[in-house]
Amino acid sequence: MLAIFMLLFHQLYAQTTVIWVVTDTGIFVGADSRAFAKKTSNLGNVKIFKTDSVCKIVNVGKYNFAIVGYFPDVVRHKAIEACKKGGTFSEVGAFFRKIFLDSMIDGSAKGNFDYPDSIKGMAYSIVTFFGYENDSAKILMLGTDFVKSGDDIVPKHYSSRKNLDGIGKTSAITRYLNHNYLDKHTQNRINKLIELQKGDTPLEVGGPVDILKVTKDGHTWLQNKDHCY
Repeated sequence: MLAIFMLLFHQLYAQTTVIWVVTDTGIFVGADSRAFAKKTSNLGNVKIFKTDSVCKIVNVGKYNFAIVGYFPDVVRHKAIEACKKGGTFSEVGAFFRKIFLDSMIDGSAKGNFDYPDSIKGMAYSIVTFFGYENDSAKILMLGTDFVKSGDDIVPKHYSSRKNLDGIGKTSAITRYLNHNYLDKHTQNRINKLIELQKGDTPLEVGGPVDILKVTKDGHTWLQNKDHCY
């Protein structure tokens, strides 16, 4: 279903909410399941298409990643390829960046992608790799920007030094992050924050929440859709 959805509407918005919490017991990552596309007719009428079955968190062996932004099918495919190649997190990230950018530049040159002006100068695709390396938690965020002055696609690095952070739509999360009424239990807290974000941005964020826990010994799905693994 999602594959057909993405073929019909290549400008697929995967604007989403991804949250991670780093604790002494592991890295917890949560994400919603919404993807949507806008189709504008010749008369200027806008129709919204959406699905709530997308897997934003992916596990590949000892590597894990989460995605937000445009063209999530391309991001997912290239991130999986990079994880399968292996290496350190930095090496996986560098290889992903190369093959993803090569793919997008090639697709743009062939006219396969139509970049709307609204995303120029913005980070329109971000992938966050997470896991453990040398007994330390690793969070590596990589994205691509669309340069305002032209049609060049350029890489961008992001950094996070917080034990609780997120990417994508995070307006509600920012407001409620430190509120005392939030459940201190990590899984419940992630669920609550994403539910709050759904209220803030109901078009872009929605559907069931997937939560993955990663430790030095491996990963465990705390909650996930049947087809997400």
